[in-house]
Amino acid sequence: MAIICVCWKSAPCNSSISKAPRRPALNELRHPLGVLRPDGVTDARLPQPGVKDLPRLVAELCNAGLAVSADIASDLPSLPARVDLSVYRIVQEALTNVMKHAGADATVRVSVSSDGRRILVEVENNRVAAVTLPGSGHGIVGMRERAQILGGSLQAGTTASGEFRVRATLPIGEAKS
Repeated sequence: MAIICVCWKSAPCNSSISKAPRRPALNELRHPLGVLRPDGVTDARLPQPGVKDLPRLVAELCNAGLAVSADIASDLPSLPARVDLSVYRIVQEALTNVMKHAGADATVRVSVSSDGRRILVEVENNRVAAVTLPGSGHGIVGMRERAQILGGSLQAGTTASGEFRVRATLPIGEAKS
C-alpha cells in the first residue's frame, strides 16, 4: 500500500485551506506512549492502534500540512499485539519529532516492511533539527526502549546524505491470534 500526500502550501487552492486541522493531528501525535501490554491483555474500552491505522495517521499529518509518503507492505504477516502497537507508536513518535524539530516544511518518507521474521520500520525526513521546541526530550529514548523490550533495535541519526532517519527492527516472533 502506498500513500502520497501533497503539502497544502503547494496546493493550487492553498488560500482556502485552514491551518486549524494541524492542532488535532499534533494532539494525536503527542498522545503519551503508554505502557506496553503483554499479548492477550486488552482494554475493552479503547482499541489499541496498529499497522492498519498508519494510513489514517499519515492522512492526518498530510491534512496538517506535512508532506508525507508512506509505503506500507501489503503482505505483512500477522503480528503479535504488542509488536503491532509498537510499530504504530514508533512511527507516531518519529513523525511527532519531525513536526517538532524539522518543521512542517520537511518531506517525510515512512516505510514498513517485513522479511517474515522481522518488521523493519523507517521514517526519514529531509531536514535535520531546523527547529527546537520544548518537550520531554525522551522521544528517541522511548522508541529505543520500546524496540528493545521486544528484542529489537532502533537507530536514529543523520544519514550521510544529511537526512534524519529512525530505523527500527522488531522481531515478529510467533503471531498470536
